[in-house]
Amino acid sequence: MKTLNKTIMAVAVISAIGLVGCGDGKDGKDGLSAQSVAVTTGSQSGVTPQQIAAASTVNGIGDYQLHVDTAATHIVGNGDFSLTFSVTTKNPQGETVAYTGLKKIDLLASRQFEQDGKFVWNSSAEENGAGHNMSCSDTGKVTSRGKEKDACVLTESTTNPGTYTGKWTHDGIAPAMFTKGADTDLYRLAVISYGVKTADGQDLPIKVISTPVDFSPATPDKPTASMRASVSDQACANCHGSLKGFAKDDVRFGGVGHGYQKVENCIACHNTQIARGVNDPNEHHHQKAGESYNPNFNALIHTIHAAKNGFKNVGFPNEANNCTACHDNGDNWKQLPTQASCQSCHVSTDFSNGQHMGATSDSQCAACHGENRMKPVAVVHKVGQLAKLTDAVKFDVKTAKVTAAATAGKKTLTVTVATTFNGKAIDDSTNLSDYGVPKTDHALFIGHVGANGAALEGAEGAYTLTGEFIELSFDKDIKSQKAGVITLSKEFNDQALTGSVYVMSSMLMCGSEGKAVNCAATPHYVKFAANTPVKYFNLSDSKGVVNTLRIADEAKTTVSAAKCNSCHGSLKHAKEGHHGVSTLTQCAICHNSNANGSFDATVEYKTLDANGNVVVDADGKAVATKLDGVTFENRDLVTNVHRFHSGNWGLAGVSRTMKDGKRVLEGYPENIANCQACHKAGTKFFAADGGLVSGKRAIRVKTGFISPVAESCRSCHTSTSALAHFKSEGATLQDAPDSTANLPVESCSTCHATGRTYGIDKMHAQ
Repeated sequence: MKTLNKTIMAVAVISAIGLVGCGDGKDGKDGLSAQSVAVTTGSQSGVTPQQIAAASTVNGIGDYQLHVDTAATHIVGNGDFSLTFSVTTKNPQGETVAYTGLKKIDLLASRQFEQDGKFVWNSSAEENGAGHNMSCSDTGKVTSRGKEKDACVLTESTTNPGTYTGKWTHDGIAPAMFTKGADTDLYRLAVISYGVKTADGQDLPIKVISTPVDFSPATPDKPTASMRASVSDQACANCHGSLKGFAKDDVRFGGVGHGYQKVENCIACHNTQIARGVNDPNEHHHQKAGESYNPNFNALIHTIHAAKNGFKNVGFPNEANNCTACHDNGDNWKQLPTQASCQSCHVSTDFSNGQHMGATSDSQCAACHGENRMKPVAVVHKVGQLAKLTDAVKFDVKTAKVTAAATAGKKTLTVTVATTFNGKAIDDSTNLSDYGVPKTDHALFIGHVGANGAALEGAEGAYTLTGEFIELSFDKDIKSQKAGVITLSKEFNDQALTGSVYVMSSMLMCGSEGKAVNCAATPHYVKFAANTPVKYFNLSDSKGVVNTLRIADEAKTTVSAAKCNSCHGSLKHAKEGHHGVSTLTQCAICHNSNANGSFDATVEYKTLDANGNVVVDADGKAVATKLDGVTFENRDLVTNVHRFHSGNWGLAGVSRTMKDGKRVLEGYPENIANCQACHKAGTKFFAADGGLVSGKRAIRVKTGFISPVAESCRSCHTSTSALAHFKSEGATLQDAPDSTANLPVESCSTCHATGRTYGIDKMHAQ
């Protein structure tokens, strides 16, 4: 048999006829199993020829493991470049075997060193004027952007299959060499592999990038830690999603960054070598005035998340001043502030002309903004303040009683609330209205709960079935405030005060340094939600059955607030425009299946001109075009959340997820098909009867009721073909609503239940 360099065809034959007995008996039609091969090593250097188990394809991304041999790799100084690495995969039996046949890679090589009192990263290729990386191929040539260029020669060992070496055979210095580096510096290598396929010939859906390895040539076998690791991959994955198939300690994020998956990958290109002023007219990404930015990683990420300059349509889902949303590792962010980091958000500040006092060099930033200084970064940005305010104001509803009223046809509702204020029972003289955010609801809301756990009222807060708004205001309905208990009372129509009700508040408070503060007396307060657990009462019979909202039942709820908070930081932030909420139950009180009508009924996308450019108005905002024939007439929580995240919303000139001019989603940081970004792992959406596990069987719209499963799907899938499919499965849609909520259950679960042929878990698989 021929040696490895010429064995690929022979190997395929051996795989087909010589290893059949080792298969699992499957016909392989799903294309998921790697192809096992046997390679014969050569007899060079006295090595006895032998067969070695190997594979030239992979089952999945996690099977492909590339390890750089740092001791046998030379990238520092003036000597010859050399790279050595090995690759393994899994055969159909799950055994680790050599991966053979790799023809092309890109090498990302970076060096960390101290400069002006701080540690920075540089790229070898950038340092040598060769772009951002160095390519290697079996021919020593690659084509990049239509032009052929030199590459290092990639060779697979004939005596040790799966082991590869890279050598530079061309004139000049190899782009991956650090001629200015020292052996004691920290170096980082990551390898991008090309041509890696599954057994059925499909490319893997993501870039194949090795786990970055950090090392120092002076001590190549000892682990070395970066001095700049202030942002973890998990911090990015909290919003951008975690890619599946990798080890638990090898977190990869997706949905952003041109397919690169780790912070270490990003800074291989986005580093100090390409840093420029945020308003530098020579900045190489400059498009027009006000759209340039500093491409250095620390500045770039700030500018993107702050929606500045060229990224004005970005809607950061967390608090923009919450530094620890990203900076979850170490204290560099608050101990070593820099001009570039600050200007990436504060783009109008010019440090060069003395506009900002004392800011002539980075070394002076910490004098004012370092820890325990006059204006520390953490204090100025109020980092962590919201968490400290969680229990600053607590409302614990104790009783809700109905009594006779002086007015005919009315009854009096009286509610008592044990109130904790700044760590102790509220005193008799504290006026809560002074501490509530102006122009927001300072009130308790009361609404009915049906036997099936549905909120029975419409969307705008708590409407009774009679159309009366049941609200007890902290501004005008307090009857007494003694010994930490606030009593509120008001007359309502007697027919409204019956049956099971919930009592809740969405009061937004003003806070600072962990305490509620007087809003008018505090110019820079933090908004926080009063901690108000939803309570339930039977107004007709205090000892009778009390219905509770179904979303409060974990067994009936497929999402979790923790999932929301991993990206939003707090539900309060997502709703703080006019509501102070911290639980999904509070959200669902207004956004429920009886919440007909919508303030954002239409779907819009960006308008393009004849040349494919986005049309903007005088303020630079995208001009919207309505999507014909698509409207939504309900505010159910499922509909609203799906619509918002999928971009099926109106543009309204607001930074958020949206549809671009080609109706492609932009702005959502995750893979929109990843249901588990919001839904609990392993959750089942369908009950035994095929309806939703929550028990929801209808959604109210303006003129009747529609099917909830189909509306959940329609909130993302709005095409004519999708609507036809929904109807074919028995769904009642908005174009022809039914007059009754007693709708037949759609047959969606027959095909789309978890584990079925076309289950949601398969159709939405990443």
